[in-house]
Amino acid sequence: MKKNQQADPVVPDKITGAAREAARELADSRRIRIMQEMKDLARRTLGRKIAEKDLFFWPCGILCLGLAEDGSPESIAAIREHVSAFKKNGAKLLYPDDALMGAALVRTQDQLIRAAAMKDQEREGIRQAYELSLTVDLVYRMVTETERDELGSILYRPGRGHAEILADGAGMTALFLAKYAESRFFFDPDHSSEETAVAALELAITQLYNFSSFAEDEASGLLWHCYEAKPDGALVRKGLIGWGRAMGWYLMGLSAVVCAMEALGLKEEAEAAEAAEGAEKEQSAAPAEEEQGGTLAELLQKYMEAVFSHQREDGLFPWCLTDLTQADGVFSSVTADPLRSALKDPERREEGDPAQEIRPAAGLQADTSASAMIGWAALKAMQAGLLDAELYKARLERLREGLMQQISPEGVVSGALAECDGFGLHPQKFGNYPWGQGAALAFLKSTGTAGDPET
Repeated sequence: MKKNQQADPVVPDKITGAAREAARELADSRRIRIMQEMKDLARRTLGRKIAEKDLFFWPCGILCLGLAEDGSPESIAAIREHVSAFKKNGAKLLYPDDALMGAALVRTQDQLIRAAAMKDQEREGIRQAYELSLTVDLVYRMVTETERDELGSILYRPGRGHAEILADGAGMTALFLAKYAESRFFFDPDHSSEETAVAALELAITQLYNFSSFAEDEASGLLWHCYEAKPDGALVRKGLIGWGRAMGWYLMGLSAVVCAMEALGLKEEAEAAEAAEGAEKEQSAAPAEEEQGGTLAELLQKYMEAVFSHQREDGLFPWCLTDLTQADGVFSSVTADPLRSALKDPERREEGDPAQEIRPAAGLQADTSASAMIGWAALKAMQAGLLDAELYKARLERLREGLMQQISPEGVVSGALAECDGFGLHPQKFGNYPWGQGAALAFLKSTGTAGDPET
């Protein structure tokens, strides 16, 4: 049994156990250890700054997304308790990737309404869901007010002297903005749901198109972890090509946006508004679609095929989808002056020395967190009719079986890669982490208890 894990009465099945473990880990994230308090006291004595506790940081967000997909009364209660603690702690949002928690809360609202409707208690369900709306709106304001680069991409860590755009941030913010757009049709006191939804989707589309434009590796068809537009007009791409979780974050956002546009019937409106905005500006907020090689739906299919071509025999995905040999560092620079000329004239791109040698990553260890994130994105798209059900149902069933092998009888998900220490710096430690626990729960609950992705 894990340290500090209390004995549950009886765990009826692995997935129920996974939900209980996710709730336990979420509650544990709020506890301040005695040793940490002592360290903070020492730092204060020395006049050093103490890092603020971010209860909406992305590891909590992915746990809550899993709990929201679970939707049981116990899981929903765990989320609401966490939100209550967030409010008591001052309701501070510190980073753009706090947006992931916002996406989880919108899914929680949906579950509250559905559960109440089944009991003929719609009013109570709407009341409980509306209680979360102020927090969801707070996340939306944070996302829309965060500093962006000249093309409209939200900076991952604004105010730190760089303009880095990460797959993490692009995917998480796009995921939230898509869910927020959907939610406006349920909570709209000002009767401006369509306008708000289109605005949210416009911003999400910008994140996805920009990242695809500047972070895609042409040889592999996969994405770099990060890109940055330098003041001198150079474009620098950082990290690894095809890092599993980076692909997972981006695909979760891409899948959610395309699904939202289809579900709300706003596909044409959102894309038309984006095109009009681009025509009015010398530097468009998002590159024109014809420069991207297709619509977002086509990008989704392209990236899914590229990613699933690396699926292992056990159904999981390696922690990195490419095995890169690099003689020096993890950077590849692309010269472009001005920035967007690199997109318009690919021949002007001068790849940094040394060149990358890209090989299949068949020998790399699997990562349950990346596998589940990719699976969740593919599943949602398939359920919306955006991916070939006959093809992806078999792939997702293999993935489900592989993930189930990584879960203990008590519900603890193992096999997740440790947190990234920096671009290209991935400690080869695999175990139980919030991002594995939450992502696996989200995917498995979305497939249905019988393992049928269409349930």
